[in-house]
Amino acid sequence: MDYLAAVPSELWTRIFESGSTADLRTLSLVCTRFCALSQPILFRHLDVMLPETQFGTAEQIRATCDEFIARFTGIAESPTLASLGQSLRYADWLQQGNPMALNEVTSFKQLVPPAFFPKLPLFVNIVTLTLWHIDIEMKVGMDVREAIDVLPRLRHLHIHRSRFPTGEVLPLESFTFSTQSEADTFGEPLEIIDRRTIRKLVLHGADEVGVFLDALELEGADLPVLRHLELHISSKHVGQAVGLLNRSPALETLILDCFKAAEGPGGSRLFGLPFRGVSWNTLLGLPPARPPAPPAPHTASRTTHGAISGYDPSPAT
Repeated sequence: MDYLAAVPSELWTRIFESGSTADLRTLSLVCTRFCALSQPILFRHLDVMLPETQFGTAEQIRATCDEFIARFTGIAESPTLASLGQSLRYADWLQQGNPMALNEVTSFKQLVPPAFFPKLPLFVNIVTLTLWHIDIEMKVGMDVREAIDVLPRLRHLHIHRSRFPTGEVLPLESFTFSTQSEADTFGEPLEIIDRRTIRKLVLHGADEVGVFLDALELEGADLPVLRHLELHISSKHVGQAVGLLNRSPALETLILDCFKAAEGPGGSRLFGLPFRGVSWNTLLGLPPARPPAPPAPHTASRTTHGAISGYDPSPAT
Protein backbone atom coordinates (compact mmCIF):
# COMPACT_ATOMS: atom_id res chain seq x y z
CA MET A 1 0.00 0.00 0.00
CA ASP A 2 1.26 3.48 -0.88
CA TYR A 3 0.85 5.25 2.45
CA LEU A 4 1.95 8.63 1.03
CA ALA A 5 -0.75 8.48 -1.66
CA ALA A 6 -3.36 7.53 0.94
CA VAL A 7 -2.93 10.86 2.78
CA PRO A 8 -5.18 13.60 1.30
CA SER A 9 -3.41 16.55 -0.34
CA GLU A 10 -5.21 18.96 1.99
CA LEU A 11 -3.61 17.29 5.00
CA TRP A 12 -0.15 17.34 3.43
CA THR A 13 -0.63 21.06 2.73
CA ARG A 14 -1.50 21.75 6.37
CA ILE A 15 1.62 19.86 7.45
CA PHE A 16 3.86 21.60 4.92
CA GLU A 17 2.61 25.04 5.93
CA SER A 18 4.03 24.50 9.42
CA GLY A 19 7.52 23.82 8.04
CA SER A 20 10.37 26.24 7.41
CA THR A 21 11.59 27.31 3.98
CA ALA A 22 14.53 24.90 4.29
CA ASP A 23 12.15 22.06 5.15
CA LEU A 24 9.96 22.83 2.14
CA ARG A 25 12.93 22.92 -0.22
CA THR A 26 13.98 19.49 1.02
CA LEU A 27 10.44 18.10 0.74
CA SER A 28 10.13 19.42 -2.83
CA LEU A 29 12.98 17.06 -3.82
CA VAL A 30 11.34 13.92 -2.37
CA CYS A 31 8.87 13.19 -5.16
CA THR A 32 6.72 14.83 -7.83
CA ARG A 33 3.71 15.08 -5.54
CA PHE A 34 5.64 16.73 -2.72
CA CYS A 35 7.14 19.17 -5.22
CA ALA A 36 3.67 20.12 -6.47
CA LEU A 37 2.41 20.59 -2.90
CA SER A 38 5.40 22.59 -1.62
CA GLN A 39 5.83 25.00 -4.53
CA PRO A 40 2.66 27.03 -3.86
CA ILE A 41 3.85 27.57 -0.28
CA LEU A 42 7.47 28.31 -1.22
CA PHE A 43 6.56 30.89 -3.86
CA ARG A 44 3.54 32.43 -2.16
CA HIS A 45 5.73 35.07 -0.51
CA LEU A 46 8.69 36.29 -2.57
CA ASP A 47 11.71 38.32 -1.48
CA VAL A 48 13.95 40.05 -4.01
CA MET A 49 16.74 41.67 -1.99
CA LEU A 50 20.00 43.15 -3.19
CA PRO A 51 22.91 42.12 -0.95
CA GLU A 52 24.22 44.49 1.70
CA THR A 53 27.85 44.32 0.57
CA GLN A 54 29.97 43.44 -2.46
CA PHE A 55 33.64 43.07 -1.57
CA GLY A 56 34.64 40.60 -4.27
CA THR A 57 36.69 41.37 -7.34
CA ALA A 58 35.20 43.26 -10.26
CA GLU A 59 34.67 39.98 -12.12
CA GLN A 60 32.97 38.38 -9.11
CA ILE A 61 30.64 41.35 -8.63
CA ARG A 62 29.62 41.30 -12.30
CA ALA A 63 29.00 37.55 -12.09
CA THR A 64 26.90 37.97 -8.93
CA CYS A 65 24.83 40.69 -10.59
CA ASP A 66 24.24 38.55 -13.68
CA GLU A 67 23.24 35.58 -11.51
CA PHE A 68 20.91 37.74 -9.42
CA ILE A 69 19.11 39.07 -12.49
CA ALA A 70 18.94 35.60 -14.06
CA ARG A 71 17.38 34.10 -10.94
CA PHE A 72 14.42 36.46 -10.66
CA THR A 73 14.03 36.53 -14.45
CA GLY A 74 13.72 32.74 -14.40
CA ILE A 75 10.97 32.88 -11.77
CA ALA A 76 9.11 35.73 -13.49
CA GLU A 77 9.19 34.05 -16.91
CA SER A 78 7.94 30.72 -15.54
CA PRO A 79 4.12 30.82 -15.90
CA THR A 80 3.79 28.25 -13.12
CA LEU A 81 6.05 29.91 -10.55
CA ALA A 82 5.10 33.52 -11.30
CA SER A 83 1.40 32.75 -10.89
CA LEU A 84 2.01 31.34 -7.39
CA GLY A 85 3.26 34.64 -5.94
CA GLN A 86 0.77 36.51 -3.76
CA SER A 87 3.09 38.94 -1.99
CA LEU A 88 6.42 40.34 -3.08
CA ARG A 89 9.01 42.35 -1.16
CA TYR A 90 11.74 44.17 -3.09
CA ALA A 91 14.64 45.85 -1.26
CA ASP A 92 17.95 47.39 -2.24
CA TRP A 93 20.23 46.89 0.77
CA LEU A 94 23.50 47.34 -1.14
CA GLN A 95 25.49 50.00 0.72
CA GLN A 96 29.16 48.96 0.74
CA GLY A 97 31.57 47.40 -1.69
CA ASN A 98 35.13 46.92 -2.84
CA PRO A 99 36.67 50.42 -3.23
CA MET A 100 38.70 49.06 -6.15
CA ALA A 101 35.52 48.00 -7.98
CA LEU A 102 33.12 50.84 -7.26
CA ASN A 103 31.98 50.99 -10.90
CA GLU A 104 30.81 47.38 -10.67
CA VAL A 105 29.06 48.00 -7.32
CA THR A 106 27.30 51.05 -8.80
CA SER A 107 26.34 49.06 -11.89
CA PHE A 108 24.83 46.36 -9.66
CA LYS A 109 22.51 48.95 -8.08
CA GLN A 110 21.68 50.53 -11.44
CA LEU A 111 21.11 47.38 -13.51
CA VAL A 112 18.72 45.50 -11.24
CA PRO A 113 15.70 47.90 -11.13
CA PRO A 114 15.33 48.29 -14.94
CA ALA A 115 15.75 44.52 -15.27
CA PHE A 116 13.28 43.62 -12.51
CA PHE A 117 10.36 46.04 -12.77
CA PRO A 118 9.46 45.31 -16.42
CA LYS A 119 9.05 41.68 -15.22
CA LEU A 120 6.79 42.66 -12.32
CA PRO A 121 3.52 42.50 -14.35
CA LEU A 122 4.22 38.79 -14.97
CA PHE A 123 3.36 38.16 -11.29
CA VAL A 124 -0.34 38.45 -12.07
CA ASN A 125 -1.61 37.24 -8.68
CA ILE A 126 0.36 39.64 -6.47
CA VAL A 127 -1.93 41.05 -3.77
CA THR A 128 0.69 42.71 -1.52
CA LEU A 129 3.74 44.62 -2.77
CA THR A 130 6.39 46.16 -0.49
CA LEU A 131 9.22 48.31 -1.85
CA TRP A 132 12.30 49.40 0.15
CA HIS A 133 15.15 51.73 -0.79
CA ILE A 134 14.35 52.28 -4.46
CA ASP A 135 16.52 55.29 -5.31
CA ILE A 136 16.23 55.55 -9.08
CA GLU A 137 16.07 58.18 -11.75
CA MET A 138 12.76 59.48 -13.05
CA LYS A 139 12.58 57.31 -16.17
CA VAL A 140 12.95 54.06 -14.26
CA GLY A 141 10.60 55.48 -11.61
CA MET A 142 7.90 55.82 -14.25
CA ASP A 143 8.57 52.22 -15.32
CA VAL A 144 8.08 51.16 -11.68
CA ARG A 145 4.75 52.98 -11.44
CA GLU A 146 3.54 51.62 -14.79
CA ALA A 147 4.40 48.08 -13.68
CA ILE A 148 2.47 48.57 -10.42
CA ASP A 149 -0.55 50.08 -12.14
CA VAL A 150 -1.16 46.97 -14.29
CA LEU A 151 -1.08 44.41 -11.46
CA PRO A 152 -4.72 43.25 -11.59
CA ARG A 153 -5.02 41.86 -8.04
CA LEU A 154 -2.90 44.38 -6.11
CA ARG A 155 -4.70 45.52 -2.96
CA HIS A 156 -1.90 46.35 -0.49
CA LEU A 157 1.01 48.63 -1.44
CA HIS A 158 3.76 49.73 0.98
CA ILE A 159 6.49 52.22 -0.03
CA HIS A 160 9.48 52.70 2.29
CA ARG A 161 12.36 55.11 1.69
CA SER A 162 11.77 55.19 -2.05
CA ARG A 163 10.84 57.56 -4.83
CA PHE A 164 7.34 57.26 -6.19
CA PRO A 165 5.64 59.05 -9.10
CA THR A 166 1.96 59.61 -9.80
CA GLY A 167 -0.14 57.32 -11.98
CA GLU A 168 -3.50 55.56 -11.99
CA VAL A 169 -5.93 55.48 -9.05
CA LEU A 170 -5.80 51.89 -7.77
CA PRO A 171 -8.41 49.90 -5.77
CA LEU A 172 -6.07 49.53 -2.81
CA GLU A 173 -7.31 48.41 0.59
CA SER A 174 -4.13 49.52 2.38
CA PHE A 175 -1.40 51.98 1.42
CA THR A 176 1.79 52.97 3.26
CA PHE A 177 4.13 55.83 2.33
CA SER A 178 6.89 55.95 4.93
CA THR A 179 9.44 58.42 6.24
CA GLN A 180 12.23 59.40 3.84
CA SER A 181 10.21 58.43 0.78
CA GLU A 182 9.94 61.01 -1.98
CA ALA A 183 7.05 61.88 -4.26
CA ASP A 184 8.16 62.61 -7.84
CA THR A 185 5.23 64.89 -8.68
CA PHE A 186 6.90 68.32 -8.48
CA GLY A 187 4.32 69.42 -5.91
CA GLU A 188 1.30 68.21 -7.87
CA PRO A 189 -1.26 65.86 -6.25
CA LEU A 190 -0.17 62.22 -6.33
CA GLU A 191 -2.92 59.97 -7.63
CA ILE A 192 -3.10 56.41 -6.32
CA ILE A 193 -5.59 56.16 -3.42
CA ASP A 194 -9.15 55.16 -4.27
CA ARG A 195 -11.35 56.70 -1.58
CA ARG A 196 -14.02 54.01 -2.17
CA THR A 197 -11.77 51.03 -1.31
CA ILE A 198 -9.06 52.27 1.07
CA ARG A 199 -9.35 50.73 4.55
CA LYS A 200 -5.93 51.43 6.04
CA LEU A 201 -3.89 54.53 5.20
CA VAL A 202 -0.43 55.24 6.63
CA LEU A 203 1.32 58.45 5.50
CA HIS A 204 4.66 59.42 7.09
CA GLY A 205 6.97 62.17 6.00
CA ALA A 206 5.78 65.58 7.18
CA ASP A 207 5.79 67.65 3.97
CA GLU A 208 5.91 64.69 1.57
CA VAL A 209 2.44 63.43 2.50
CA GLY A 210 0.87 66.67 1.32
CA VAL A 211 0.65 65.43 -2.28
CA PHE A 212 -1.59 62.54 -1.15
CA LEU A 213 -3.76 64.81 0.99
CA ASP A 214 -4.04 67.20 -1.96
CA ALA A 215 -5.33 64.42 -4.20
CA LEU A 216 -7.93 63.32 -1.63
CA GLU A 217 -8.95 66.93 -0.99
CA LEU A 218 -9.59 67.51 -4.72
CA GLU A 219 -12.13 64.67 -4.73
CA GLY A 220 -13.86 66.13 -1.69
CA ALA A 221 -15.93 62.97 -1.12
CA ASP A 222 -16.13 60.60 1.84
CA LEU A 223 -13.83 57.67 2.45
CA PRO A 224 -16.63 55.29 3.42
CA VAL A 225 -14.61 52.21 4.44
CA LEU A 226 -11.47 53.81 5.94
CA ARG A 227 -10.91 52.14 9.33
CA HIS A 228 -7.28 52.92 10.22
CA LEU A 229 -5.56 56.27 9.61
CA GLU A 230 -1.97 57.06 10.57
CA LEU A 231 -0.58 60.50 9.72
CA HIS A 232 2.87 61.93 10.37
CA ILE A 233 2.45 65.51 9.12
CA SER A 234 3.69 69.07 9.44
CA SER A 235 1.47 71.76 10.96
CA LYS A 236 0.68 73.26 7.54
CA HIS A 237 -1.32 70.14 6.67
CA VAL A 238 -3.52 70.28 9.78
CA GLY A 239 -6.49 71.69 7.86
CA GLN A 240 -6.31 68.89 5.30
CA ALA A 241 -6.08 66.33 8.11
CA VAL A 242 -9.21 67.75 9.75
CA GLY A 243 -11.03 67.57 6.42
CA LEU A 244 -9.93 63.97 5.96
CA LEU A 245 -11.22 63.05 9.44
CA ASN A 246 -14.56 64.70 8.72
CA ARG A 247 -14.89 62.60 5.57
CA SER A 248 -14.07 59.27 7.28
CA PRO A 249 -17.31 58.15 8.97
CA ALA A 250 -16.15 54.54 9.57
CA LEU A 251 -12.82 55.45 11.22
CA GLU A 252 -11.89 53.19 14.15
CA THR A 253 -8.19 53.90 14.76
CA LEU A 254 -6.32 57.20 14.48
CA ILE A 255 -2.57 57.65 15.04
CA LEU A 256 -1.47 61.26 14.59
CA ASP A 257 1.93 62.92 14.86
CA CYS A 258 2.33 66.59 14.01
CA PHE A 259 5.55 68.59 13.58
CA LYS A 260 5.82 72.21 14.68
CA ALA A 261 2.55 72.22 16.60
CA ALA A 262 2.16 75.00 19.16
CA GLU A 263 3.35 74.01 22.62
CA GLY A 264 1.10 74.65 25.60
CA PRO A 265 1.40 74.02 29.34
CA GLY A 266 -0.02 70.54 28.91
CA GLY A 267 2.13 69.59 25.94
CA SER A 268 1.65 69.87 22.21
CA ARG A 269 -1.74 70.96 20.93
CA LEU A 270 -3.49 70.24 17.68
CA PHE A 271 -7.00 71.30 16.65
CA GLY A 272 -7.13 73.06 20.04
CA LEU A 273 -6.98 69.72 21.89
CA PRO A 274 -4.20 68.39 24.13
CA PHE A 275 -2.72 65.11 22.94
CA ARG A 276 -0.06 64.28 25.52
CA GLY A 277 -1.16 61.12 27.28
CA VAL A 278 -4.67 61.35 25.83
CA SER A 279 -6.28 58.84 23.48
CA TRP A 280 -7.30 60.48 20.22
CA ASN A 281 -9.98 57.83 19.85
CA THR A 282 -11.54 59.02 23.14
CA LEU A 283 -11.39 62.67 22.12
CA LEU A 284 -13.00 61.97 18.76
CA GLY A 285 -15.65 59.63 20.14
CA LEU A 286 -14.22 56.60 18.33
CA PRO A 287 -14.03 53.02 19.64
CA PRO A 288 -10.84 52.12 21.56
CA ALA A 289 -7.85 51.69 19.27
CA ARG A 290 -6.54 48.19 18.70
CA PRO A 291 -2.77 47.83 19.24
CA PRO A 292 -0.91 47.71 15.92
CA ALA A 293 0.45 44.35 14.81
CA PRO A 294 4.24 43.96 15.02
CA PRO A 295 6.06 44.33 11.70
CA ALA A 296 6.88 41.13 9.84
CA PRO A 297 10.52 40.10 10.32
CA HIS A 298 12.91 39.93 7.39
CA THR A 299 13.35 36.19 7.31
CA ALA A 300 15.32 35.97 4.07
CA SER A 301 19.03 36.23 4.79
CA ARG A 302 20.96 39.14 3.33
CA THR A 303 24.11 37.55 1.99
CA THR A 304 26.74 38.69 -0.45
CA HIS A 305 24.61 37.07 -3.16
CA GLY A 306 21.38 38.70 -2.04
CA ALA A 307 18.13 36.82 -1.62
CA ILE A 308 15.59 35.79 -4.21
CA SER A 309 13.29 33.30 -2.60
CA GLY A 310 10.11 32.71 -0.70
CA TYR A 311 10.36 33.62 2.96
CA ASP A 312 9.15 31.56 5.86
CA PRO A 313 5.34 31.82 5.83
CA SER A 314 4.98 30.72 9.44
CA PRO A 315 5.59 34.07 11.26
CA ALA A 316 2.62 36.44 11.50
CA THR A 317 2.63 39.21 8.91
